[in-house]
Formats: sequence, structure tokens, C-alpha cells
Amino acid sequence: MKGLFSGRLGRQPNPLRRTSDRVERAVLLLLIWVFVGIGPVLAGWAAHSTYRTDQRAQEWERRHVFRIQAILAERPRTPDTEPTGSTARVARATWTAPDGTQRAGVVKAGEEDGVGSRVTIWVDRAGALRTPPAYRSPLLSASLIAVTVLLCLAVVLFVLGRLTQLALDRQRAWAWHREWRAVSPRWTPE
Repeated sequence: MKGLFSGRLGRQPNPLRRTSDRVERAVLLLLIWVFVGIGPVLAGWAAHSTYRTDQRAQEWERRHVFRIQAILAERPRTPDTEPTGSTARVARATWTAPDGTQRAGVVKAGEEDGVGSRVTIWVDRAGALRTPPAYRSPLLSASLIAVTVLLCLAVVLFVLGRLTQLALDRQRAWAWHREWRAVSPRWTPE
């Protein structure tokens, strides 16, 4: 088993092995080491950073965005900005902000809601309308970021390896061409 892998990695002496072959092998091993050695560290750092950021955002929303009930003051209607046939409905409503002030505004409402119906809205401390907090799992976000970082690193390292291989192939082709020009006059009849 040891001979199989050492032969494939080019560790056994071989008089036909060129310097460019040894350089190609060294670059391949370096790229593999970078992926195995640095990839998990980089992915872990990105995942941890994403997880902490999502947790802070959710904590901020818990402290600053509140779900309350608004009371409709009119029947829901389709807003002028919506295309005909749209199911979005809005109505004027009133509500009490978390700081105790009375507020009024236009909120989304269901088609079956009427005057006096209660609808759930999201507001800040002063009672200004906010979009509902988007549920996101910090663990899922962190996992996706980690996988994305590893995939991006793999692509970058693959491209670097391929560019190195192409440059070495070009150098080998030129070397072969020069050597052939030196040898071909001896083999070609005049």
C-alpha cells in the first residue's frame, strides 16, 4: 500500500521525472494542505461570525420590535398601488404603542375583516409600523455559510491548481518543441 501511494505522489526516484513534474506535485500537495489545514479554520470562523451576528439581530428584534393588536377603523380595501385582482387589502387602524401613546395608520388586513376587527401588527417602541421579524435559524445560517466558504475555497484552489498545471503544460510543450527542433534535422531526410 505504501509503495502505491508513494509512487503516485512522485516520491520514488525516477530519471524521467522533470523538474516541472516535481513542481506540479509540490503545488498539488500545497493546495491540498491549504484546503485541509486552513479550510476548516476559515469555515469555522465564518460560521461563528454569522451565528453571533444572527443571534445579535434576533436579540435586537426581541427588544425593539413588538407584536400588538390594531383595531380597524374602516373596511379593508385594495390599495391604489396594487394591480387589479390582487388579494392585498389595507385599512386605517388605531393601536396603542408600547410606550402608551395612541397611534393610527394604514395596516394590512384580511378581506373578511370589518370595522372593529383586530389585526396583528409589528411596531417599534414609539408605535411606528415595522415589518415582522423574519424567522431565521442562526445554526442553519452558520452551517450554510461554512459549506459555502468550503466550496468557494475548493473552487479557488482548483482554479489555482488548474492554472498552475496549464502554465507547466505550456512550459513543457515549449521545451518539447525546442528539443524536437534540435533533434529533427538528424531524423529528417534532406
